[in-house]
Amino acid sequence: MAQEAAAIDWTLFKDPDDGALDLSQWLMTRGGFMPVPIIITEPAVGAGFGLAPVFFHGKLIGKPNPDDPEQQLPPSMTIAAAAYTSNGTWLAGGGHVGSWKRDSIRYTGFIGVTKLNIDFYAGNQPLAFTIDGGFVLQQAKFRIGKSKFFVGGKWIFFKSTATFDGLEDLIPPDFPDIEFDGYTSTNSGLGAIGYYDSRDNIFTPDHGLEANLEVLRYDTAIGGDFDYWYLGAKVLWFHELGKKFVLGLRVDGEAVNGGVPFYSYPFVQLRGVPAMRYQDERVLNLEAEGRWRVYTRWSLIGFVGRGFLDGDIPRFETGEKIVTYGTGFRYLLAKKLNMHVGIDVAWGPDDTAFYLQMGHAWAQ
Repeated sequence: MAQEAAAIDWTLFKDPDDGALDLSQWLMTRGGFMPVPIIITEPAVGAGFGLAPVFFHGKLIGKPNPDDPEQQLPPSMTIAAAAYTSNGTWLAGGGHVGSWKRDSIRYTGFIGVTKLNIDFYAGNQPLAFTIDGGFVLQQAKFRIGKSKFFVGGKWIFFKSTATFDGLEDLIPPDFPDIEFDGYTSTNSGLGAIGYYDSRDNIFTPDHGLEANLEVLRYDTAIGGDFDYWYLGAKVLWFHELGKKFVLGLRVDGEAVNGGVPFYSYPFVQLRGVPAMRYQDERVLNLEAEGRWRVYTRWSLIGFVGRGFLDGDIPRFETGEKIVTYGTGFRYLLAKKLNMHVGIDVAWGPDDTAFYLQMGHAWAQ
């Protein structure tokens, strides 16, 4: 054991320029594990903890794109994760995020199981339920020539059982008929993706644009129990103002149409808003964030967000104005990858929440 410890080259964890803790050399020259702690403070499921070992591999980590020297080639990562929260929610799974053939193909694949104890809201009335099951995600995007545009496909599969205990008298009249002691269903969606990426890196961008458009059809013909359409559109823009300040803007919308299961309606996804708190047939998230480098590797974060809901389902009407804001800090953990880590605190209409961030908060 002593010999193994002595064999570790600890200089790989320091930046040769400033002597600070830095993982660039460890990840780029050897490939290596990064044990990422999962500290859960999501108000919807309670406080919790988990671990996500991430293995970075490949010979092109941190290398510039040969067709655009200002853009890094994204690394390939294999990920495992397990977490548990105070209200009994848990998850376990793993997958791979791959960049192949000099980033001409990007692949994402995950499989896992989960038990989620969460509130479904009818207006402002929370209805506690448990949903447990397994999920599969498969996604591939193919670059068009040497451009920054990609096209691809996506498949999502989720088989679950939802349980409502003792809430029969609280269920609103327009809620779908379910079995309160166990509503088992399968949701399977297949669709197309259009994608654009000019960001300088995937972890904490300083400049560039990411845009994603996807259309999915959930259908009984592909193994599901529901028939409906899903449309998702997202634009993230980053711009450097001087040498110390980065402005980020986010526009992110989702819409569904058809026989949607109650757990699959879009919901507002902003820091400071519990998951599934504000749902409807159409949801729009707007957010702005500023990152100010105050000292060497340390930065301060400030952000503000606004959520919008639209639809024809009475049970989703809340009358709330959904505004969030918050602050945080970042530390540049891997300089050559521009990977920042830190903590955010956010205030929303109902809660205050804390978030541990690795990379940018908008990364998905």
